[in-house]
Amino acid sequence: MSSLTPDVSGDSGSCEAHATAGSTPGVERYGQIGQVPKWPAEERHHVFLTRGWTAGVEGAITKRQSYLLARTPAGEVEATAAAYDIGGDALPFFHPRRIVADLRDESLLEHLTADERAPAAAVAERLEAALVTCALSTSPFGFTHNFSATGGKPAILRLVRELGALREEWGADCSAVLYVEERDRDLRAALDEEGYTAVHIGANCVLPIAWDSFDGYLATLSRRRGVLKERRHFTEAGFTVGIEPAEANLDEIARLQARLQEKYGRPYDFEGERAVFVSVLENLGEYAHLLVGRKDGELLAFALFLEKDGIIHVKMAARDTERTAPESFAHFNLGYYEMIEEALRRGAREINYGPEGYATKLRRGCVAQKLYWYVKGPEGVRQDLAEAGRLVSLMHARHLAGLAD
Repeated sequence: MSSLTPDVSGDSGSCEAHATAGSTPGVERYGQIGQVPKWPAEERHHVFLTRGWTAGVEGAITKRQSYLLARTPAGEVEATAAAYDIGGDALPFFHPRRIVADLRDESLLEHLTADERAPAAAVAERLEAALVTCALSTSPFGFTHNFSATGGKPAILRLVRELGALREEWGADCSAVLYVEERDRDLRAALDEEGYTAVHIGANCVLPIAWDSFDGYLATLSRRRGVLKERRHFTEAGFTVGIEPAEANLDEIARLQARLQEKYGRPYDFEGERAVFVSVLENLGEYAHLLVGRKDGELLAFALFLEKDGIIHVKMAARDTERTAPESFAHFNLGYYEMIEEALRRGAREINYGPEGYATKLRRGCVAQKLYWYVKGPEGVRQDLAEAGRLVSLMHARHLAGLAD
């Protein structure tokens, strides 16, 4: 994430001076989030649709974006969305070629019968060449779409069509809207109407706070003895836990985060990780909170979370792997059990853990909420894209069903 802070000092007139007319009637385009007079159109629970988050990620995945705004005939803002011009070198969770990768993933392919998987390799090869560049709509690093509307499907449909117009202008191979949930009925209907292919790409793991104590949480689990053991080992290891100012601990948490990334094969980048935390605090300071685990006074583990409207999003967490034994279960205590205690203290109604890592999250009480990618490619690969959507959807559905059994 960049450290860009949005310029909201000007009035709506100065912002509108930056607007250009879209190809769709009633739609305006802006090149920077600080120029947009209203964002988002409607405040959803997602902190990832706020102006601050959008400003923080501006420039992080591409140098060209367009912020779209739809107005009513009376001039009221009724829908907003962002579009990003994405190249073939984008991270896989921001690129439709993730679908190609899934078609080649043996751990997913094992969920298909021999007959079902027979066409996968050929379909993947054709789509790989056809889906290189993309006009993409998503909330970068938020793992949600970024359409926001008060005007229902008609307003959303105008922005979906404007995304298609940008695809043509940018010369992109395809257009896509990522991380759409089942409850987003108006958006899904608009995308269906415009000929997008829906692909079930995984799930968002959510822990509803449906109890008033940690004992109430434990009562819902089949593995509560394991949880109690993990909590006991954490305490016996000498850890204490509390909320502390992130600003006062920037160097420590950046170091731990950089080491975590290094563990997963990325270069050690202390300055880069520190810049991410600075950006979060500059753009989302009112929502950001730091839960830390200390031993003998030293910060050895942390979990940074964002809270808005009763929803907690656990965004970054790490531990000192050299000085915390796996048997201390520091990761699970900071990220889950102490986070649940904190959610109860705050009166939160949900903890959002995002996609991936399903087995760990489901075992600790999370519910898997389906996520979809919607992709519209060149006419020549329409059938291939439909077949890929069918196969990838089957693989992910069966994978999640197996974990739930």
